Amino acid sequence: MTLNKMRVLAMIAILSLSAYAADVTSLLSGNWSDPTIWSNGVVPTAVDNVTINDTHIITLDAVDAAVNNLTVGNGTSGSFLSSKTMAGKITINGDLVIMSGATFKTQTSTVGVLIHTFTVYGNITNNGGIIALRNGSTSASPQTLAVMNLSLLGTNTVTITMGAPSATNTGFNGATINKTGGAKIILGSDMICGSGSSAAPTAEPIVNLTNGIIETGAYVFISLSTTSATVSAGSSVSYINGTMGRGMSNTAGKLGTFAIGDKNGYRPASVKSSTSGVVTGHYLKVGCFSGNANTGSSTFPDGLIDKVSGVRYYKVSFGRTVAAAVTAPDTMGIDTFRPSYAIGDGVAAGNLNLRCAYSSDDRATWTELHDNYPDLTVASDTVKNYMSDTLASAIFIKDGGKSIYFAIARLTGTTENTLDGTTAIARENGKTNTFVLDQNYPNPFNPSTAISYEINKAGMTNLKVYDVMGREVMMLVNEQQEAGRYNVKFNASSLASGIYLYKLTSGNLSVTKKMSLLK
Repeated sequence: MTLNKMRVLAMIAILSLSAYAADVTSLLSGNWSDPTIWSNGVVPTAVDNVTINDTHIITLDAVDAAVNNLTVGNGTSGSFLSSKTMAGKITINGDLVIMSGATFKTQTSTVGVLIHTFTVYGNITNNGGIIALRNGSTSASPQTLAVMNLSLLGTNTVTITMGAPSATNTGFNGATINKTGGAKIILGSDMICGSGSSAAPTAEPIVNLTNGIIETGAYVFISLSTTSATVSAGSSVSYINGTMGRGMSNTAGKLGTFAIGDKNGYRPASVKSSTSGVVTGHYLKVGCFSGNANTGSSTFPDGLIDKVSGVRYYKVSFGRTVAAAVTAPDTMGIDTFRPSYAIGDGVAAGNLNLRCAYSSDDRATWTELHDNYPDLTVASDTVKNYMSDTLASAIFIKDGGKSIYFAIARLTGTTENTLDGTTAIARENGKTNTFVLDQNYPNPFNPSTAISYEINKAGMTNLKVYDVMGREVMMLVNEQQEAGRYNVKFNASSLASGIYLYKLTSGNLSVTKKMSLLK
């Protein structure tokens, strides 16, 4: 092969490679799979950055399209639409951006219910356009409903910003969260999933929490569907860290479960409405917040409880989307609160002294939610809902009005449940002939770690944490224990990073080890 031929082949290879990795723009309106509408004369590929220019309307007519980044509009218009006649799919390996005045939506179907899908590995940013991924009617014959379901995948933390909801910017249908490797989803606005219809069960707005935590911050993750099954149960690896909204039933007595937690872990809650949700677009929102439920000056005027959780509390409020009917009653009655707990919440196993408390005055006072049949407590890493009774008279809340708070509490005069996140003790097995203090795990840790130990005979046992100067900073165990193996979850969220000592003493035996808190 001559040198000139080699140069020609190399140039062809370079040109060929650039054709597969390009900044591609639309030249005119048309179907996605038509190469003549694209600036490079080729249908975009998975490595291309694609921009749909203002005034251009691009219809997804592909069963498996893919791009790197997709930008809809330049600042005044531009549209990405689903097909009216076939189910389409697009994978966006990078970011999706909808510019001001642009549209990303499904068109009503002409062939019955259509279910489109799109997968995004990067950020979703709406800069003032429209996201509307559930359109059409289920009452027509044939049905004209079309939806586009979202999957958020990948190993990178991303931000979702939908923009302000409106009658036209209505949000997503269903959503699957499957972020791996510790990646999270950060909300830059409220994130809304649709309300659904029993007349089209295959197109229900299912929310699948598989992997990855959604951090809401000041915003809310909202599922407007009133069907319980449309939101999967959360878990320690996938839940809403912050506030979740759920549509409540159009009949009274709906018990809604909220897959929420805080920065320290998954702690779901259930709340029941005593009045109907009235119309689509009204929802109840429940948030989970780390910190002491006691403001520092909270009081317990009924005298039945003397302490509320020092670890976390919940907040219940009522909201509605802009699209909800403004003439409907804007209030909802709430009569049941069910918080959850696990190791790390300061609940000891085997007692009947745990309660639920509520506050309707911004945590200034806490009242016991009277319980005729209190739960027998457990100490486990598996979360357990406290099954409280129902209020004799519901508390009413309204959009923009006061909120209700609730938290786990303990009966006055009892001490088994410290509620400070340090003394949930689980006994793992029977008697042992050894006295052992294990190295905590994980180590280093942030903010929680587990400490296991064995005592060889019954006796008064204490487990204390000291700083490197020898000052006691926390008492984890201080009780009479039988011989056996025990596990204690230690939450150090209130302590600074550094080296700490933990010392086990039982009878006349003691042992000390080091651990490292790294925040």
